[in-house]
Amino acid sequence: MNSPFGAILREAVESTPDALAGVFAAGDGEPVDAFPAHEERWLIVAAHYGVVFAQMQAALSTLHYGEAECTVIAHTRMIVLLESVGIGYFAMLGLSPAANLAPATSALSVAAGKLRWEMA
Repeated sequence: MNSPFGAILREAVESTPDALAGVFAAGDGEPVDAFPAHEERWLIVAAHYGVVFAQMQAALSTLHYGEAECTVIAHTRMIVLLESVGIGYFAMLGLSPAANLAPATSALSVAAGKLRWEMA
């Protein structure tokens, strides 16, 4: 996978301290592009979190809270940051546990805006 989306993800990952990978995927977790592209484990992580994100979106919709814009899931060995990119797509950053969430959230937000623009 190597597209303009990949360049956007690369910029987000490289500008974020302790970022490990970035993935742009459809709502069902099917990857559109990723950086680094050769890291298949991140594609698998994105596929699983695509399901989690979709379920969370459905729950919020049922409760009339609106769409989740950004979601943080912290694990012992990684942090997963998800942001909605229009209807049916999301961007994900995989981070080390030491990552500072402020610059990571900012970088993902900027990337999501660029991905939206690229999709238009």
